[in-house]
Amino acid sequence: MMPAKRSSANRLIPVSALLGSITCLAVLLFGFADLKPAFHRLDPAKITRYSAGRQVLQYPLSGLVPGLPLDDVSKVIHAPIVLFENGKPLAHYPTSYDLIGRGANGRYSAIDSRVIFSPSAAFAAAPAQAIYELRVTPRPSSLVRGGFIVAASVLMVIAIWKLASAYGLGLALATSALAAVLVIGLRMPTTPTTIGADAIRFYASGNPFAQLDRGLGTELRTRLNALRFRGELRGGADLPATDCSAGRSGMTVDFSAGCIKHFSAGETALIPAELTFDKVTRIAIVGSALLGLLIASAFRALASEQRFRWLFNEPSRRPVNGSIVLRSAMPIAAALVAIGAVAPYPALRQMSQPSPAANAGLPNRLAYYAEHAAEFNLVFFGDSRTFTDVHPHLVDAHLRTNSINLGQFSNWFPTQRAFVGDLSKLVPPATTVVWSVGRQNFFPGGTVQRVYPISLPEALRYRLIGVGDIGLFDNVFYYSPALHVLTSRSEWRDRVFNILAQPASLPQLVRTASAAEAPAMVELDKLNDLRNAAPSVKNDTTGLARIGQSLKFASSVDVTEDADRVTSLVIWTNRGGYLRIELEPIYFREKQRESSSTSTLVIPPPHPPQMTLFREMLGDFAARGVRLVVNEVEEAPQTYASQAARDADRTFMDRYVRPEVEKRGFPYVRIDWNDFAPDDYFDYNHLNSKGVLKFTPMLAAALQKFTR
Repeated sequence: MMPAKRSSANRLIPVSALLGSITCLAVLLFGFADLKPAFHRLDPAKITRYSAGRQVLQYPLSGLVPGLPLDDVSKVIHAPIVLFENGKPLAHYPTSYDLIGRGANGRYSAIDSRVIFSPSAAFAAAPAQAIYELRVTPRPSSLVRGGFIVAASVLMVIAIWKLASAYGLGLALATSALAAVLVIGLRMPTTPTTIGADAIRFYASGNPFAQLDRGLGTELRTRLNALRFRGELRGGADLPATDCSAGRSGMTVDFSAGCIKHFSAGETALIPAELTFDKVTRIAIVGSALLGLLIASAFRALASEQRFRWLFNEPSRRPVNGSIVLRSAMPIAAALVAIGAVAPYPALRQMSQPSPAANAGLPNRLAYYAEHAAEFNLVFFGDSRTFTDVHPHLVDAHLRTNSINLGQFSNWFPTQRAFVGDLSKLVPPATTVVWSVGRQNFFPGGTVQRVYPISLPEALRYRLIGVGDIGLFDNVFYYSPALHVLTSRSEWRDRVFNILAQPASLPQLVRTASAAEAPAMVELDKLNDLRNAAPSVKNDTTGLARIGQSLKFASSVDVTEDADRVTSLVIWTNRGGYLRIELEPIYFREKQRESSSTSTLVIPPPHPPQMTLFREMLGDFAARGVRLVVNEVEEAPQTYASQAARDADRTFMDRYVRPEVEKRGFPYVRIDWNDFAPDDYFDYNHLNSKGVLKFTPMLAAALQKFTR
């Protein structure tokens, strides 16, 4: 049915509305991009003591800048401010007066239309001798930004609706697609993001981080690999970031421990950035375009007397045909695709945030490797036994290599198959890849986890070859742009209440290190002595975290507890390893006894689907000429009922696995696992720090002749 003819005035409505919507979006993005900060020197006559007997000062903000946005309720300043003392920024602690009080130097906070601060140690005795300046960055309020989003959304509804009515659904669909591309893909270079000591906070581990915020409607995309620093005084020369790097999780920038010295010296981080529309704007515009299409479709349907007549017939007489099913399914499919388009699904989100840190997702780490493959000549990958047992900084000290660990918990053959399909395309010719496998890999590992994305065609093929479906399609849907919503209902419910909130994730740090860090073995050996430390040391979680963070290869640290009992220190390394240091060995031995084997182990042949996946992965590496080494791993000794059961494991690997590897020309290695005792593991098959120190030189010796 052709759209009815419209008058010239009616034909101008959709064009005018569309231009109006684009104008609102342009103002939102371009109008707020480069608001320049203003500096105001504090009048010494207006600086007063915040309270008697304490070296805490205050200065009124009201009237400092005409029209300075203040909250009407608590009078908290909206515009970001930075307080400088003789050109050096002080540390910002929002409303934390206790942290600005006794014994604290060089800190400030802003509330109740005033800035409250304590002089730095250099001017604590004579603050009047210092020059204080306040940097205020003007920022339109959220109400103004929200108004532009609402206006753009309303105009988009009208534009698409009227376009469909006046020119047909085809043009309206094309316009909707272009609008989606605009709000999702448009990026505009902007001034570098600056992060000074005023914006720095610290995790419990001691690592610094900072929050990015451009206000409602827009967000920053930062290029953290181009991080630089500016000298202590404003206008100072740019300095290289030495032993310092950063990663990003949502709107949080996580810095490595090496950055602390820069911020302590009063330097300011400079990060090149681009300005884009945020999730709120994307959802609003794409949703408005869909709403316009639905309204237009509804009006066209009501205009036809025959279109919905079948709805009033008896159910038995209601015609059901392909056209009706298709029309019914199209709105649902469009909504799912729109949700996936405006809210980047996990794989895309992770791969857009490369990081080699162990606490980053496997897609993040592979994305990092894709960008830095030439920097590494040794790659480890596999399941959790690779993740916990292999530590690049320790291996490199023996082999003089530069390696990276791409292992992960619960990364069994179904997700490994998808991972290998991508990894094998990235490995340079001179790089050695070490793949650790054990007998357990050749039997179903339970639920397929959300470790690495499996495509829908691959999942269907998995089912055809016999791979179990438990968790398989959950993985597919979770990583699918259109179907992710089906597996993340609780996440979306939370986002309804806090639409600007980002998914929680651990800090991500980007830093590579060279084989020159040989002292890492010595550092780890000293940390192992913590098990003999006094109870006061073991129960000091903050102190333990600080000790763990002192490792050069640590990206973040966790202290694990059970019923208020500190049991271990976990180091997430910055090149992919998970290291656990036992603080209460007796606790772990008790847990091992609870899970020890008491039955004779009888091993059947490998599960055919797992063997098929294994052969396919070997074929991928062979087809691309990758220098692959397969490393055999075993379980902890207490999991075997007898030595005969342990020997059965090895016989299985020699009979079924080794021949598949060697007939393709790949080397197969196995260290002497008889040298390991239960106290070398923190559970049933993952080495603790004591076991890692024993395992590392043995693995290095086995790999010596295969690395360059």
